[in-house]
Amino acid sequence: MTISRAPRAISTLRHCRPATGPLWVCEGAFDALALLAAGVPRVVAIFGVQGWRWDWVREVRALVFALDADAAGPQQGRALARQAVLRGKQVAGRPAGRRMGAVKM
Repeated sequence: MTISRAPRAISTLRHCRPATGPLWVCEGAFDALALLAAGVPRVVAIFGVQGWRWDWVREVRALVFALDADAAGPQQGRALARQAVLRGKQVAGRPAGRRMGAVKM
């Protein structure tokens, strides 16, 4: 049995095309489903903070990184935000210590 090392994400191509509003990036399918249920229209889920690929969002202008609050989440979120700004993207993130329901865009 071989385990693939390919990046894993739950996404549909329509979410990564140009559209109004930011694309929310979260860790895990359940977080993505929760955001969709809360009315966030553009959500993708990555599996682990190392699962991100910039070629997925070439045409996206604004990103919200809503990563887990574990040890790697905030650190990787800051690194992704810096990289996004260098690529000309607008970036927002979940404020430290705040629940997702408290974030306003």
